[in-house]
Amino acid sequence: MLATSSIDDYGVTSTRILALLATTAVFTVLFGIQERRASEPVFPVRLLRDRTVAGVDALSFCVGVGMLGGTTYLPVFLQTVLGQSATNSGLLLLPLVGGLMLTNFATGQLMTRIGRYKPFTVAGTGVAAVGYYLFSTMGVGTTHLESAAFMFVAGLGLGFVMPTLTVAVQNVVERSDLGVATTSVTFSRSLGSAIGVSVFGAVLTSRLAARLAASDLSPAATRELADAGSNLSPQVLADLPPDAVPVVRTALAHSIDLLFLTGALIIAIGFLVALSLPSVELGEDANVQIDEDANVQTDEDANVQTDEDANVQIDEDTNVQIDEDTNVQTDEDNRESP
Repeated sequence: MLATSSIDDYGVTSTRILALLATTAVFTVLFGIQERRASEPVFPVRLLRDRTVAGVDALSFCVGVGMLGGTTYLPVFLQTVLGQSATNSGLLLLPLVGGLMLTNFATGQLMTRIGRYKPFTVAGTGVAAVGYYLFSTMGVGTTHLESAAFMFVAGLGLGFVMPTLTVAVQNVVERSDLGVATTSVTFSRSLGSAIGVSVFGAVLTSRLAARLAASDLSPAATRELADAGSNLSPQVLADLPPDAVPVVRTALAHSIDLLFLTGALIIAIGFLVALSLPSVELGEDANVQIDEDANVQTDEDANVQTDEDANVQIDEDTNVQIDEDTNVQTDEDNRESP
């Protein structure tokens, strides 16, 4: 995150950024090696062998990049390009939040009835990708109704996806791994959000600087606006000469479209990941392993096996059989019955 947040200051190809990225790669590999050796790892790497866990973590990362990375810059567009105040730009985000809440609630109800999560994950990523593509078509001539409709579509898609990710991993892991599996989904989304904001900010700043350099603005004004980058606001525009304001708004509108298009591409990758997820039926009960051949249930916490046909419990630690009908304990090693 330090590398991505410093791209604006040093550039992607600078020695400092490349060194930070290389360090990140090395320590990530070392972390994986250490986790495989640890008896109680922070994150059991073996969980990634499950297609559902690995796929959901990757999908959660893509959603985090697209969701927070893209929506963070919607207020910048609304304030700087469309000329809205900070308060009004927040209110104009309500269609996005409303669409998200609507499908978030509906998805939970429908998953319970249908018993599957994959249809909602696939549909959600597809709709969200369309919504972000619509964001990339916005410009200086976009009306408030159009922007609200685009935000509502994106919110509908994100609302379909959000509830399914945690449920998906909790459905396939053992009880002892529920906590770490759930946390991995949240961590992946948070990591994607942090990286998305930094990368999108760098994309917007570099593209805006190039557009301003090609405009008729003075070199001093170009440098000042380029330094502001993604922090452009109505206050910055108010300090400019009146004839420079339309130029800056047009340059920003033509720069931020690439940002939203990048978000659409990343969520489209999430759509492909969602298609590859196994179609697993949601279960109501978990944490009990059943040996169907021997008709034996194993309670992992108590380390006790129950033979349902013979009505006998076998304590694996003491190797003692307890016949519940006669209440007699038998030590299998000594074959003695007290």
